[in-house]
Amino acid sequence: MEKISIYKYHAFGYNYRLLLSDNTGVTNSLLYKNYVEYVQMIESLKLKVTIEAFKIQNLTDEIDKLKKLSTNRKTKNEIVSKTLHDNLQNKVLKIDIVLDAELNTKIGYILDEKRHSNEILTSKINKLFNTNYFADISL
Repeated sequence: MEKISIYKYHAFGYNYRLLLSDNTGVTNSLLYKNYVEYVQMIESLKLKVTIEAFKIQNLTDEIDKLKKLSTNRKTKNEIVSKTLHDNLQNKVLKIDIVLDAELNTKIGYILDEKRHSNEILTSKINKLFNTNYFADISL
């Protein structure tokens, strides 16, 4: 089991909503930055199926086009072309179906405080046992 903050999912959802909002009037460099954050968050949340959907939809190819525009001195501050914007948006919307399905498989649990604190149960398990006994257990 891996510990991931629920806030990461919240932050991803917020940034994702901004990415899908009407951003036709933004510059190449700003839109590229937004897509880089989108991909990084998907990777940090380890959404493997969605990452595969990127490959199927060739989303990285479109992001690479945007990268070239955003790193070129002449075009980085220009408004994103409607064609490129629409291509990116359409691919993300197609991937959204996969993203929704994969996120639906993620379940979070909230631990109730019981006899032993959650901190001991989740990260300091050795405090439950006698020092000598815990040292003898081979993990």
